[in-house]
Amino acid sequence: MKNLYLASMVVILIPINAIAQTGWYSPSIITDELNTVFFVDSLNGWVGGGFSDGSGSIKKTSDGGVSWVAQTMPVTSSIHRIEFLSQNIGFAVGQTGCILKTTNGGVTWIQKSSGTQVYLESIFFLDSQYGWACGLDTILVTTNQGETWSARSVPATALWDICFRTSQEGWAVGLYGDCFKSTNGGDSWTSVSAPISGMSLFGVCFPALSRGVVIEGDQITLSTDAGNSWNSVYSGGGSQLNSVSFADALNGWVVGSGKIVKTTNGGSTWHEQTMPTPYGYLTAVHSPDNQHAWAIGGGIVLKTTDGGETVNNDWIYAGSGLNNSYIISLGVSGTNLFAGTLAWGAFLSTDNGSSWTPIDSSLTNIDVYAWIVSRETNLFAGTSGGGIFLSINKGNSWTAVNSGLTSLGIRSFAASDSNIFAGTYDGVFVSSDNGANWRIVNSGLMNATAWSLAVKGTYLFAGNYEGVFVSRKIDASWTVIDSGLTNIPVQSLAVSGTNLFAGTNNGVFLSKNNGVSWNAVNSGMTNPYSGTNPSIWSLAVNGANLYAGTSLGVFLSTDNGTSWNAINSGLPITDIYALVVSGNDLFAGNSYGVWRRPLSATPTYVEKISSTIPLTSVLNQNYPNPFNPSTAITFSLRAKSFVSLKIYDLIGREVAIIVSEELAAGVYTRKWNASNIPSGIYFYRLQAGSFTETRKLVLLK
Repeated sequence: MKNLYLASMVVILIPINAIAQTGWYSPSIITDELNTVFFVDSLNGWVGGGFSDGSGSIKKTSDGGVSWVAQTMPVTSSIHRIEFLSQNIGFAVGQTGCILKTTNGGVTWIQKSSGTQVYLESIFFLDSQYGWACGLDTILVTTNQGETWSARSVPATALWDICFRTSQEGWAVGLYGDCFKSTNGGDSWTSVSAPISGMSLFGVCFPALSRGVVIEGDQITLSTDAGNSWNSVYSGGGSQLNSVSFADALNGWVVGSGKIVKTTNGGSTWHEQTMPTPYGYLTAVHSPDNQHAWAIGGGIVLKTTDGGETVNNDWIYAGSGLNNSYIISLGVSGTNLFAGTLAWGAFLSTDNGSSWTPIDSSLTNIDVYAWIVSRETNLFAGTSGGGIFLSINKGNSWTAVNSGLTSLGIRSFAASDSNIFAGTYDGVFVSSDNGANWRIVNSGLMNATAWSLAVKGTYLFAGNYEGVFVSRKIDASWTVIDSGLTNIPVQSLAVSGTNLFAGTNNGVFLSKNNGVSWNAVNSGMTNPYSGTNPSIWSLAVNGANLYAGTSLGVFLSTDNGTSWNAINSGLPITDIYALVVSGNDLFAGNSYGVWRRPLSATPTYVEKISSTIPLTSVLNQNYPNPFNPSTAITFSLRAKSFVSLKIYDLIGREVAIIVSEELAAGVYTRKWNASNIPSGIYFYRLQAGSFTETRKLVLLK
């Protein structure tokens, strides 16, 4: 009965961060093995579980999960589920038929008779009086707010969750696909077919009268007709899903093994949210409103105060299933991502990099150096010794298309109209019939290996050990164009508007006249000690933003290469061999796998209004203030430093990232458009090296 001595003891925990954070984060770590979590509002909540010796525990927080206080329990049973009807009235169920009730927020818990000694897994109240509990071979009913409970007949089974859609119609689900339905308030139960047969069902809820959600195995299934029919709406790719919670009719979360997924449309669609590592296995989730949610697993408590959707500005690992493969190429077709590896074959992701599956069963060479998509559905893979392979079914099967190729070492692709170009160890080949036949187009191309290809209007460019070459027609001869190109080989090429960029083993070069002349554009990349620039392995363009994958990580230029800023936070290794833009994200491939960074995290252009070095760093008051909807923020930097300028609301939640990049000494201004932000008082904070300053601004709509 050692729990009786814990009433006034503050739980020993590790506070991770007392300052409001974005997305999901861990406010604390508890030493218990947690099974359940329930919050009545943004501050007050309870967790339940047990210890390694089998005894149980209930703990309460009044500060949103930063600190926890153990509550007195009259039994030693491990707690499996907690539910509160109000801030004061709550219930807990667990092992040995344990049912506990509190009427004072858990200050005291009173044991109620369940009439059973089996474990109870779930408890659900439809209103203040009617409730149900379920467990091993057991369903219990109360009609008087849990004061007394009576058993109902149910077939022998291990039930895991229970939920009532109305006062008469309810569902109970459990292991091995067992699913039961009652139409008389739980007095009797009928076995019904599970949405997906054979899978264990760990959660059921009805966020709206006609909409039901069941989690089973790695699937989320949805009913829009009050449970008469069900359809799978999400697959976890083999990851076990354990718990579901809806804050209202539209917003809900499901958690499981390495997964946090959310819906904002009543369960019709689900999307994965960023889960902080290394918190892998989550057992329960609860959300009192559409912004606040808590998830638990083991002794870990995770929390979000912004719906979990706030952008993580760091690179995050997006290579589950790649087995730490050495990534040398990335491709994209619609919402499908493709990764080519060194010696490990090809992989496909259909969920934005969250998981990958191998697609190389019929590839005879597993070094995949290049990708290209033609006619929307034709996917070509270029290998180092097997030539070119074509798939018309997202890589499920491949056919070699090497007719006319005299070199089977493929390093690059490009496309123009109906023509596909392949850069090989022996030069450039072209196909005008979707890869069925290839012919060589090498006249004038010195040192035939074509490391990179790019198309700009009617011009075709090739980069190799000798520099850059241009061909003005498909079968025209090649001409070297290397005036001002002082470094070779050219390993990557990219076109952005009227500009042509070449990546070499010593930085980036820009041509504004189709390669007639070149200028080095490496400001921000150059090593201040050696004076050298990184090797440029890959280039990618997204609107006005140019990205470079280099031997020193990823760099971004928003001004056509005039200046570059490193964006490497979160990357464990900086050699980046492949870059690709897909949807709202930038993906990078290195020897550790694939990494993802949201495009919205890209620093936008900051205007430098003076190069005069100020005596001190200063953050000026925004103008105008109050404003609607735009304002300008000006600041001065005494020395070159990494600059972070962020907007926060009154309770410390991050609202916007205005600047996040390295800037030279000088005076800068940055405009902020708050058209999608509600009226109110906000704070903007500048951090530049050791300098920090915060000011207030007022948005008045």
